[in-house]
Amino acid sequence: MTRVGVYFQSWSSSWASQHLDLENCEGDLVYLAFVNPSCSYRSGQMTFAGTGLDFSSDFKVVKSAIEVLKSKNKKVMLSVGGATYQFNTIQVENILALQKDLNCDGIDIDWEPTTGDHDAFAEVIKQFGVRKSGYLSAAVFSVGAYGEGQWKDSKPQGMYTGLNRKGLLEAGHYLDWINIMSYDASDEFNPTEAFQAYKSIYLKDIYLGYEVGQQAWGGSLLTLEHVKLWTRYILSQKGHFFIWSWQKSGQPNAKMVMDTIRQMQDPGTSTQPIDLPSKPIDPKPQKPDDPVETKEPVGCQCTCHFESNEWKPWQFYNLRDQIKYLNVTYSCLQPHTSQPDWLPSNTPALWNKI
Repeated sequence: MTRVGVYFQSWSSSWASQHLDLENCEGDLVYLAFVNPSCSYRSGQMTFAGTGLDFSSDFKVVKSAIEVLKSKNKKVMLSVGGATYQFNTIQVENILALQKDLNCDGIDIDWEPTTGDHDAFAEVIKQFGVRKSGYLSAAVFSVGAYGEGQWKDSKPQGMYTGLNRKGLLEAGHYLDWINIMSYDASDEFNPTEAFQAYKSIYLKDIYLGYEVGQQAWGGSLLTLEHVKLWTRYILSQKGHFFIWSWQKSGQPNAKMVMDTIRQMQDPGTSTQPIDLPSKPIDPKPQKPDDPVETKEPVGCQCTCHFESNEWKPWQFYNLRDQIKYLNVTYSCLQPHTSQPDWLPSNTPALWNKI
């Protein structure tokens, strides 16, 4: 069942004595951003002092809003870290006490280091994993699974290339799912390629992220055409989605992105509760250079005849597949199933003229 999560910025939440705006947050999962890894919260404290969360409303009002969300079969996660807070000191027991007092369903690790330390991610996961209470998820970088095998030269290249690989291979079995931050990269970045790279090293649920409005880094701007294109592919791969963030301004806004995903997914998936796994699944990750399982091509359903490499409607094309259309050769830029009106000559997001 396809799920959609949303991040909720605690610092953008309006003050309320009751019925906090958080209650109206849509999505199957709601992530409360952000808890400081060095959180000083103590069990029974019932205030946000020392937590990193920046709600202006009272602790009890926020907890009441969480109960409203949970009554709608939504799961609420505490997101730890983000771009502001570093993991130099991790007070896991204090964070778990905050999770318990707010009655949240789990912890989301949003590890965004300022250096390219490939060893640190595994240690962060393990510290939470061995004390796990409920769900445990992690946000991972757009290019965090690149750097080896068939993704050795995938673009863009930078400090974060391959940064999540070692952590997922060593400690990914503690996690229930991962969230790909498929933004803040550049126009060279291909979200569907990143999804396949992560699938090669992580075998449980993967969520692809959409950032509303202008990205903080990279300069790209999300459009509904992007959402439709990538959502169609991720649905074909049985993936899930999340949105950064519920309150971030931009067009399309979070509600529009959410509605677009909902319209494209199977009916009835958004209202189903998410069950905690009965026991941790210990994945056996593929080697980086192992082939990635892809969807079998869907043959053309019409009765016309094509040359073997001529473009066809209703055909699945993978990254770098080459076809001919009107005697011109094109290379596939993004995995997709072709549509009758997505002609190679007028869809530069999908095809590159060679």
